[in-house]
Amino acid sequence: MSKLPAAYAAYPPLVRAILDGLSDLKAENATVIDLRNLENAVCSFFVLADAQSSTQVNAMGQAVRKQAREQCQEKTWHVEGEANSEWILLDYVSVVVHLFQTPARGFYDLESLWGDGETTVIDLEALAKAQAEAAKPARKKATLTVVKDDAEKPAKKAAPKKAAAPKKAAAPKAEAAPKKAAAPKKAAAPKAEAAPKKAAAPKKAAAPKAEAAPKAPRTTKK
Repeated sequence: MSKLPAAYAAYPPLVRAILDGLSDLKAENATVIDLRNLENAVCSFFVLADAQSSTQVNAMGQAVRKQAREQCQEKTWHVEGEANSEWILLDYVSVVVHLFQTPARGFYDLESLWGDGETTVIDLEALAKAQAEAAKPARKKATLTVVKDDAEKPAKKAAPKKAAAPKKAAAPKAEAAPKKAAAPKKAAAPKAEAAPKKAAAPKKAAAPKAEAAPKAPRTTKK
């Protein structure tokens, strides 16, 4: 048995994708059994790993399926054991994945049952670090290439900005129509002069009293 992350590069793309999924979830004791040289082998590779809880085992199964689907467009042909997540089997026909809770893995001991195959223990932590380091130069190289390409390209002259269209002169405001001169107030009609009072008619002079007729002289009887 060997702990060589370099063995990762020798495996088919599907096996590498499965190991990537296990690495994402920090699976324990990842092991690949190469069955290609065995007669009557049920598949070409077994990939085994374990974890301490059913929750993590189930999450490992989801991560493996995600990486296989995204990297290789592969879907499982058959799945078993997801109900209790003690031992989940993901069958990709050429590769079968066995994910255990740690006690169950020791109990079933598949490594001993398939001991004639070539068994390699994969250090997932070392593999993850190696992949991260390998990715750094690739990023730098891509960055340098972009910078170099940009430097070689003649700088494009900025297109002259279009002169702003002259603003239309504001239309002169129409002069306010002169206010109509207030119509002169009509002169009040002169009040008619009061008609002169009629002169009081002169009182008629009282008719002179008729003088009393002179009394006839009394005649003396004789």
